[in-house]
This record gives sequence, structure tokens and C-alpha cells, in this order.
Amino acid sequence: MRKNLFTLFVCALVSLSSWADDSDKNVRVIKLTGQKLKTDSSNVTQYPRFVFGGILLSASDDEFYGADIRNNEWGESELIPKIGSFDGIVGPHLAKGPDRSFIRLGAMIMGGDLKKLIIIPNTSSISAFKDESTWKTYDLNGLPRMQYGTNSVVLLSDSTMLLPAFIDKVKTIFATVDFKNKKFIPVDYWPNDGVDSVSDHAKSKFYAMNCILEANGKGHFFYKADNSKDAFIFTLDNNKVNIVKQLHVDHPQYDAPDGYNFRLGEIITTEKYESATNSQHIALLYEDADKSGAKISLRKKRFPFYFGNIVELYDWDGNRKHTLYLDHYGQRIILSDDSRKLYLTWCDDHGENPHVWVYDLTNLDKQPQANLAELEKNRIVKEEDLQTPQADDNPNKVIPVKEGEMMVDFELFDFDDKPHHLNEFLGKGKYTILEFSSLSCGPCQLAKPTLEKFYDEHKDRFEMITISSDMIKPWKMQKSKVSWHEWNDHKRAKEIGRKYDIKGLPTFFIISPEGKIERKCPALGGFFNALSDYITPEELNDLKHFFVENMKSVMGR
Repeated sequence: MRKNLFTLFVCALVSLSSWADDSDKNVRVIKLTGQKLKTDSSNVTQYPRFVFGGILLSASDDEFYGADIRNNEWGESELIPKIGSFDGIVGPHLAKGPDRSFIRLGAMIMGGDLKKLIIIPNTSSISAFKDESTWKTYDLNGLPRMQYGTNSVVLLSDSTMLLPAFIDKVKTIFATVDFKNKKFIPVDYWPNDGVDSVSDHAKSKFYAMNCILEANGKGHFFYKADNSKDAFIFTLDNNKVNIVKQLHVDHPQYDAPDGYNFRLGEIITTEKYESATNSQHIALLYEDADKSGAKISLRKKRFPFYFGNIVELYDWDGNRKHTLYLDHYGQRIILSDDSRKLYLTWCDDHGENPHVWVYDLTNLDKQPQANLAELEKNRIVKEEDLQTPQADDNPNKVIPVKEGEMMVDFELFDFDDKPHHLNEFLGKGKYTILEFSSLSCGPCQLAKPTLEKFYDEHKDRFEMITISSDMIKPWKMQKSKVSWHEWNDHKRAKEIGRKYDIKGLPTFFIISPEGKIERKCPALGGFFNALSDYITPEELNDLKHFFVENMKSVMGR
């Protein structure tokens, strides 16, 4: 325990020192006031992802929309067909390419083998974006086995791309892929974090999963880890990484109980950066607060919704040009192509009700120097309309159901649109298992064979219902072949998810034959732990062994 506390203290010092580097003492601090992008929020549910010129690309599950925002208004969004859902493929891997092109990759599951690539060369207008005659499509079936689990990809030429990847028995976190000839070459780079107690596979997965990889189109690349604060600029020389500038270094604790998965330690000591780039700049949004503005310096495990209002602006040589204090807090940032505007985005805890503020970045050198101490002292949120009301002030606030309480019923539909209810199997002497899942959730799909084995062996005592949070069209296209019940409420399970307080997928609930919630189980590991009260140790060990062997098969080990 004392060792852990000492580690926390040291990591906190490292974090603070990286924020106040001696080389950046002369960087000017500027306070900026943003202008809210006008919108009828009741008609906008898509979350902002990219800005191409004056076109805002937003996403709602696996559907994508374009809207013209040049008049500072987020008007009616037009659906851009086909880039949202590939036939038979899930995994929304998206990236901006050179010269305002757009890249869409498809894989079987998040972290799975690549299957298809689409390059949209012209994004100058919504009509050009939607012109499928200009799209370039490549079939990636037949590539050597390579695990890819992020939204980042960089085009190097008309036939090759660079992407983060974890490859069995290869010490790397990057690969160059020849998508025309269907082959790849591992890039010579290995993280030197001083940790030798984990497998190479676990470490490569840790650094390659969910990270950010960007390029300026002039031979410089930017990498940012998702599970730590590591960020650096590099070049490629004969497929070898050369570090140009390490922007931040902060390696968290992590361990790997087996050779196939990594698990973060119980306490993560890093804050989080969100990034945005264009051909001129790299911007890092320092997330260290909750939505009320209360600062968070140390926290347990990563949670999706943290906020910030400090932006570091770098050039591609790694020189910090400005430190910007924004007058609003947000979760993500977007840089315009010409570096004239910075977009700060915000949504609620369910990924809804998006807000966008626009900041003018022209003439930053002429802006007055702000008082850093005063800004730090007054870092509070002033947008009261974004605060979550207390239960007493908001009679419509959803109060989640808890363990020990009776389950709450909802109407859902099967693949033939026949209506069903969650309490359909109560009073029949069986336990009911609810699984909250999604097609784009890699762990959900990897768990299916193990859940199939469990259900086949114990369906005399258990009924299972999978509650899908997918849009109805892609859900029906991917009609499941599992033997239990899979239902969709046609509303992406938003209301159900609030009532059952779903924070991540998959999440399981074990319901008694009388309808009482006995256990809430985050992820498959939590479900395994709960099953120890319902099945024999031998049956549980057999189930765990099956899962590990299936993972070996999936990863080709």
C-alpha cells in the first residue's frame, strides 16, 4: 500500500513537471472567449467528429451526417450513406486524410482484422462528400493477421498506409500496410517504459489500442497514447521511428494477468489529453476536471466523460506556441484546416445534447498576456444550463435501479419486429440474464462464443436477453445467430441504459425468478465473478478455460 502511495506521489510530480517544462516558461498564456454554434439542440443528436472546410461531420452510432456551419449555425444534417455501415463489417474507424480527404476502415470487430478501406477524396461540400462515384474502395480480405483497434490511420501514398497495430510475436505498435498488394511491414519501434513484467503482446496492445496517430502531410507524425499521457512527434526513416520531440511522458501502472489481455492497475495516475491536428498545428486539450469545473489530479481508472479548458498549441517540430485558456469546458477539440478556428465540443453523460463553441485563433500573437495565477484560481464553469440538476429540482431525473430492487420492464422487439418485454420470463422458475451489448463493441463480440457455451449448458436454469444499443438498420443487417433472445427497442436503448445505469459494454444483470436484481456485472470478468454463486467451481473454471482458448484462436496464437 505504501509503495502504491509513493508511486502515486512520484507520478503526480512527473505529471506536474511535464506541464510546466522549463523550455515553455516563456510561452504566452492567452484567455479566449468562444461563440456558441447556434443549433436547435432538440433536432441534433449526432456528436461532432470532424470539420472539413465549412462542413461539420457528425456521427450517431454508425450513421454519419454532414452540415454546413460556415454561417455559425448547425442546421439540418444530411445523412451520408454507406460510410456508416459496411456490409457485414463493424468498427467505425475514421480519419482525416491529406488534402481534406476522408478515410473509413472496416474490421470484423474492434481490435479485429481489417476488411475494407474507403477513401473519399473530395470533402469540399456535402454534395461532393456524398458523390460515391469519386470514392475509392479497397477489399482488405487476405491481409496477414494483424490486430487493429483504434480510429487512427495515415495515408503514406496511393497504396500504403501507416496505422497502430499489435502483431503476434512482434515487438512493435505500428505497421505500414500495402493495401493494394495486401501485405504489411512492422515498424521498428518499441516503448521503453521500464516495465518488463508483462508480455510483449500485452504491452503492444496497451500502446496500440485506442491511440491517436496523425500526420501533417510533410513527413511528420504525431502519436498519443490513450491509456497514458504519452505523446510524441516522429518521422519514419526506412520504416524506423525517429522521435522528433517527446511532448509528454507519463507511464501508468499496468499489469497483464495472462498473455492475451492487459488490465490497468487499480489506480491510474495520469490525467488525459484529447488532441486535434491539421497541417500546421497540434492542439492538446488537457482534461482534468468534471463538468462543474472541479479539478481532478488523480483518479481511479479511466472514465469517458472528463472535461478541460486548457489547450496547448504546438507546431510540428514540437515547439509550444501558445497556452490557451478557454471560457468553456469541453471533452473534445477540432482544429480547422487553416488553423483559424478551434472547436470545443461537449455532450452529456449519455453522448447526447451536443454543444459546440468556436474560438478565433487568428492574431494570437497580438492577444494580451493573461495572468496565469488568476486563471488557475478562477477555473470554474459558468454555464449553469449545463449543470446536472439535483433530484429535488428535477422531477424528470432518472433514478437508476439498484441491486436488491425489482427489475424495471421495457418493451423491445426481435428481428421480425415482434414485441417482447424484459419481464417475459418471470415466474417460470428461471433466472434471467440481461446483457447490454453493441455490434461495435469488440469485447461484446468476443464474449459471444463463451456466452453461447454457458447458455447451452445452463438454459434449464437461465434465460438470456441481449439488449442491443445499435441503430435498427445495421442491427438487422448483422442478424445474430446466437441461441438466446436478442432484442432492440429501436431507440438505441438510451432510456433503458439510463434506468439500468449502463457505463460501459458489455454489462450483465442477473435477475431472480421473482424479478429482483441480484447482481450487476461490468464486463465478462464481472459476470464470471458473479457466476461463482450460481454454478459449480468446476463449471466456472471450464467456462474460463474455454474463453482463454477461444481468445488464442481469435488471435492466431
